[in-house]
Amino acid sequence: MKIRIDRILPNPEQPRTVFDQAELDRLADSIREHGLIHPIIVEEAENGYYILHDGERRWRAAKQIGMKEIVAHVTPPLNGSGKTDRLIRAMVANILRSDLNIVEEARAYQRMLDDFGYSVSKISRVIGISEQRVKNRLKILMLDESIQGHIASGNLPKDDRAIDALLSVEDRDLRVGLAERAAERRMSVKGIIEACKRINQHLAEQKLSKSEVPAVWQAVRKNGKAVNKTNWDALAQVGKVPPWVLLESAARETCRACSWYEMANETICKDCPLPQAIAAMIRKVER
Repeated sequence: MKIRIDRILPNPEQPRTVFDQAELDRLADSIREHGLIHPIIVEEAENGYYILHDGERRWRAAKQIGMKEIVAHVTPPLNGSGKTDRLIRAMVANILRSDLNIVEEARAYQRMLDDFGYSVSKISRVIGISEQRVKNRLKILMLDESIQGHIASGNLPKDDRAIDALLSVEDRDLRVGLAERAAERRMSVKGIIEACKRINQHLAEQKLSKSEVPAVWQAVRKNGKAVNKTNWDALAQVGKVPPWVLLESAARETCRACSWYEMANETICKDCPLPQAIAAMIRKVER
């Protein structure tokens, strides 16, 4: 039946939030020339209004060219299950046409989990897609919003391998910084995986074991090689340097009193005067 366009309300559960204006313009030109080929689908609501289920682009394009009425299939009102059914119908229609960007799709699945109590297997069943696809999409929401934005816009690949690689970088600032550079350069999946691998290797090299003293560890790194304990002990005997055990114990207590102790690494400790002093003593022993 034909329905007045101004009596149609957008689907409040519509997962799609991005509508490309250039696409709408092309669709509007097509409707102007050939008319509406596929009717939209609406749900009967109260007071002579209808809720849009499928065909939002067609509805928007028709409004854009000033159409007063539009042909629609009308379904009965959804009572009780309205929210759920509207979202699922919109999801199925959008996925079949690949209308949703990957982040919109992920957010819709998350909403099904949170608001409707669906499981991943139930989402898979009602939408008609694999469980693995649902799981892979949900992983995107674990990334920072700025990274999600780059994936949604196509500046970063939506490949699961690239997403896993970015998630493997635990340091948020490094992860976001890498994603920004990768988006600017339109880096490939292989390039992102390699960059994340290098960052993780670098971070692993910087990590201290729980038994290490940050100041001593940093001093040894500054020196470039391990302490010659034989020479050290010999000089300690004549009072040239303090005993290594005493120095290490004092350094440990000093480091533990530092507010940065739990996050100690090469970057944080690089300007601390204690490792610089210890490094100077190490160089003195090696002369």
